Order: sequence, then C-alpha cells, then structure tokens
Amino acid sequence: NHHIIESCFKALARSFRAAAETDPRAADSVPSTKGTLGGKDHRERMRVYTIYLRQYSPSLECDAIVVREGFCWMAFFAAPLWALTCRMWFTSLGVLATYALVILAAFILKFDQITTMAIVFGTSSIVGFCANDWRRMALVSRGWQTKGVAAAVDKDAALRRFIDLHPDVFHQPGNTPTY
Repeated sequence: NHHIIESCFKALARSFRAAAETDPRAADSVPSTKGTLGGKDHRERMRVYTIYLRQYSPSLECDAIVVREGFCWMAFFAAPLWALTCRMWFTSLGVLATYALVILAAFILKFDQITTMAIVFGTSSIVGFCANDWRRMALVSRGWQTKGVAAAVDKDAALRRFIDLHPDVFHQPGNTPTY
C-alpha cells in the first residue's frame, strides 16, 4: 500500500540529508574516502596497493610487484600499450580487437561522431576500471602469490611498509626452492 512507499521515500530523504550534512569534526575536508585514506593534499593521499611475490623469490628487489587498487589511467588512455608494458600480450590483442569492433560497428551502423566517441569513452572507462584486476589475474596465473595489502602514498612506500610489517616473508619455506 502507499504507506510502505511513503516510508521508503522518507527513509531515502533522511539518508540523503545525513549524507549531505557537513561533519563538524571535519568541516574543512571533502566527505569522501573513496580511493584514498585521508590527506588534504593530493601528495598526502594514502592509496591501497596489493603486494605480489614470486613463489620462489630469492630477493625482494627483483621479485616484488606492487599493483595499485582502483582506476588505471594508463589503461584508460592507452589500453593496448598498457597491457604490453605489463606483459599481457593476449589482453593487449583483445583490447585492440574490442576497440576495432566498436569503431567498425559504429561505421556500419552509421553513428555520428559524438555517439561513436561516447561509446569509445565508455569502453575506455570499463577498461580503466578492470585493468588492475586483469593485471592481478595475469600475475597469479604466472605463479605470483598475493602476499598482502599495504596503504601508502606511492608504490615504493607501500613496498617499504609491507617489508617493515612482514620482515620474515622472504624466509618462509614456500619462498625457497628445494633441490
């Protein structure tokens, strides 16, 4: 009946009001933590990174890969080149083929330039959102192991923080080959 619908709209309105109110404890900051953990300046923002190590890793410098969580701008702007730099050959071909199919479909269906660019922008956005997940899957399929997650300002700080918190990670039996 209409009372249920009315209560749903009232609850939605109250949640919007609560979300839009400024928190007096943080009056000078943006009320969002998506993708960052604090920091007023963009150089102070904490990003979340995933640390990957080879299963049989003799050293940290050569065999650690740090992948940032979230949107990948390089993949958004140049997905095939990004995939090649990450040694993801088939992903590069797949993304290139997808862009070619999108443009070919737009040509066959006689879309105008604005519609074609909107479709390409949408495709690029999807690639940007999925890119780091594709990289993680590729690393795992090549024998890399997820060893942990670290929050830091950049990749180097994330790796340093991970090493500081887990100094014995390279001396575990699973990380040394047996002959």
